[in-house]
Amino acid sequence: MRSLVIKFGQQFGPSFNEIATRWPDIVGERAARGCTPVKLTGRGAKGVLHIRASGAAAVLIEAESARILERITMFCGSPVAGRLKITRAPAKSGAKGLMREPARGGIAPSQRVALQEGLASVKDSRLKAALEKLGGAVYSNSPDKRGPTA
Repeated sequence: MRSLVIKFGQQFGPSFNEIATRWPDIVGERAARGCTPVKLTGRGAKGVLHIRASGAAAVLIEAESARILERITMFCGSPVAGRLKITRAPAKSGAKGLMREPARGGIAPSQRVALQEGLASVKDSRLKAALEKLGGAVYSNSPDKRGPTA
């Protein structure tokens, strides 16, 4: 059975499932949250990869289509599609907030105190407010929630 699968793989090239499975690696995590490959019609330069995308993701995919096609070729080892066809509709990727930044949760009270202590010497109220907002964003986006590392 294995030899049969290898033979068909060599004859017909990579499957749509291979592209769909590796989609986040091909287009990047952020873009993959907003679009989903739907089907592949044809092969090689005449092939068309159909993509469902929404809002900003559709514009991003359209702008990056040449790079995406190159990356698909790189991942699959041979040209699979010559163009992308983008359908504007909600992507069924399971992720909410397609092209939005990850939700920013609040920061811990100890982090808020540390941030305010660090900004205590700043006299300009507008600058202090901007730095406090930036510091809060840095703390809330850090992977380990302990804040930035030096």
